[in-house]
Amino acid sequence: MTESVDRQTAVLRLRGADDILILCHKNPDGDTIGCAGALYLALKALGKNAAILCSDPIPKMYDYMELRWFDGSFNPAFVVAVDVASIQLFGENNNVPQYAAHTNLDAARGGVNDVLADRLGLNDVTEIPRKDCPEQGLARIGVLGEPMELKDFAAYVRDQLGAAHVTFAGGEEPVFKVAVVGGSGADFMDDAMAAGADTLVTGDVKYHVAQKALNMGLNLVDGTHQLTELPVIAHLEDVLTAWCQESGRHFEVIRAHEDLVLQSI
Repeated sequence: MTESVDRQTAVLRLRGADDILILCHKNPDGDTIGCAGALYLALKALGKNAAILCSDPIPKMYDYMELRWFDGSFNPAFVVAVDVASIQLFGENNNVPQYAAHTNLDAARGGVNDVLADRLGLNDVTEIPRKDCPEQGLARIGVLGEPMELKDFAAYVRDQLGAAHVTFAGGEEPVFKVAVVGGSGADFMDDAMAAGADTLVTGDVKYHVAQKALNMGLNLVDGTHQLTELPVIAHLEDVLTAWCQESGRHFEVIRAHEDLVLQSI
């Protein structure tokens, strides 16, 4: 979402903020550094915690300016861009990967596996405990509204994930109690069986894994690594947009588009 505000509103929001990150445009020149520097010094005079970040190195000619450059020592709560007419001018990534941590979104409540379970219409969803991390399960398990034949359920998974096709392995056992692990979750077959699942939906299923599932008496549906994780992206977009509106914060949620890595014909 975007919003145009007048100068007074912008000043009021800055005065009410702290932990402020100021962004310059790429290939920094005197204009963007001067704007960022002036804002930083004003915020500093107000007792605010602030720093400046640029995607490219700052020319040596500006070394005389006593400014603070962002080093990741605080988590920005408010971000201001100066002298930036379009998002492309931020540069490739503004060094963000240096400060972006890998998350446990697959295990987190409301994360990859909860969203996948919801996409597949599972009811009474719970975590499957992990021996290595008993305080937080990763896989989820739930039940369908009514039992389905494995072939029909595999087709249902295909349609719900928007796949061209899926692969599956299993016997005559109908599908009712389903475990899900987005991404690559074949290692959770034993845990799924122990939790009472008759079927596991995951990705990256290899031949020997499918053979093991057959021997265990566990149905297995491979929805692909990518497609079993993608549903959480739309969910995150909705959550962040709602939080932005409810909290009165002002930022734009930009959903990245990712082409399918594995193609099919």
